[in-house]
Amino acid sequence: MRRKASQVGNIGSLRRKFVIFYIGFALIPFGLLFFMYTQYGHGSYTIGVSPLNLGVLIILVGVASIFGFITMRDTLVKIMRLAESVRNSVRGHAAKELIHEFATEEGEVAEIAKSFNAIIGQLESNIDELEATKEKLHDVLTKVGKALSSKEDFESLVHLVLETSVEALDACDGAVFSLQEDQNHKLEALVTHSQITRAEAVALLTPHLALISPDAELVTHSTPGTSVGQKAFSTPLICAPLTSRGVVWGALFIAGKKDSDVFSEDDINIVRNLSYQIAISFENVRLSADNEQAYFETISALALAVEARDPYSRGHSERVSSISVSIGEALQLAKADVETLRDAARLHDIGKIGVMDSILEKEGPLTNDERTMMQRHTVIGETIVLPLKTFHSLLDPIRHHHERLDGSGYPDGLHAPELSRITRVLMVADVYDAITSKRPYRVAMPWADVEALFLREVEAGRMDPEIVTEFIRLVHEGDIGYPPVANAPGEYSAPIAAK
Repeated sequence: MRRKASQVGNIGSLRRKFVIFYIGFALIPFGLLFFMYTQYGHGSYTIGVSPLNLGVLIILVGVASIFGFITMRDTLVKIMRLAESVRNSVRGHAAKELIHEFATEEGEVAEIAKSFNAIIGQLESNIDELEATKEKLHDVLTKVGKALSSKEDFESLVHLVLETSVEALDACDGAVFSLQEDQNHKLEALVTHSQITRAEAVALLTPHLALISPDAELVTHSTPGTSVGQKAFSTPLICAPLTSRGVVWGALFIAGKKDSDVFSEDDINIVRNLSYQIAISFENVRLSADNEQAYFETISALALAVEARDPYSRGHSERVSSISVSIGEALQLAKADVETLRDAARLHDIGKIGVMDSILEKEGPLTNDERTMMQRHTVIGETIVLPLKTFHSLLDPIRHHHERLDGSGYPDGLHAPELSRITRVLMVADVYDAITSKRPYRVAMPWADVEALFLREVEAGRMDPEIVTEFIRLVHEGDIGYPPVANAPGEYSAPIAAK
């Protein structure tokens, strides 16, 4: 308000200056005329002015007029340039230089320039804040997009919520823990401005976690005068239990207020509401996971039921699962990949529920139409597992376990770069159990022919050489068992069966 009153005063002063200039320069000619009028005699209409005096008067009037014109023009030009510079661009470098130049002068124009300078500075600050907000919003939307497209979308979203909350509360650190079924706490998300590791964060916050119970209330720790930011999770600190329906799902920590020694009541209310929402999310995810696990077990039982329809393939999925896990562990695949292999192998033939018994139990070769129907089981299996969001990693190996690296497989004719390592392992395990099991249309293949067949597949570019080599080693060392067969080596040399 004071600045605004000053601006109004400057404009009023400038207006008065213009009025004074105008009156002054308008009265000079009037005074001159009045003077000349007094020079008239009583009987004559001539003016008694000497040529010298008249010349001096003319020069004075001319100089005064020129001075007044230049002064008023200079003032007007400055104001016009100032207004034009502001109109054109308040952020232009030239405009700011011009305003700064005027602000260093004296007088009302300088005061107006200073006011414009202050206004532009405020506008620039507002623009910078808006751009920062825009960048932050873009960053948040980008993270949300990545989280929603991620396999671990819930974990990503929890981290995003925590990161946004820490920034909104102007805090330094934040952490979200979930309470596991074994009553141990798991660090789900960590946001910190220090170099602290996840293990160190767990160690720092474990004493607080021990106080979490269904009846626990939000706890704040504040030590006035504490120098925040010296270490992670320094005071002030908020510990909020994640409680829903009387069940504790974890804990939320927000610590280290950047510009204060305490969190305000508004901050505490925000954390309280946030913890409740996160608790509900944890509850929903757990229920959803339980439902999906129940569905997974159901279709696993269904897969066994499908195998039971064909006495020759009973136990096939469990054997393929065991073989796949052995190969995966020998290849030192990640634990999650080995688990995917195990579960995908258990369900890889679930799609055969959509294949007629007459085709599954046929004792002779399949016709082209029957072969097409049989090959559809990979797509049907993918469709059955598709609703399981938690088990989306199973979709690729289930659909593509009959593909080959040279593109000769089905259902999509994929080539090596398009086939994951998990799928390649399942491919080898499935073929191995199929050709070493007795079927109504052929006898089981002896090991010598099995080994020769896999080596031919590698040479032809249809199977992964590293995986086949590791698989053969495991068989030779007894880590993968081989079912005994009566037929002699070389007796069975037919290609890999389509079934």
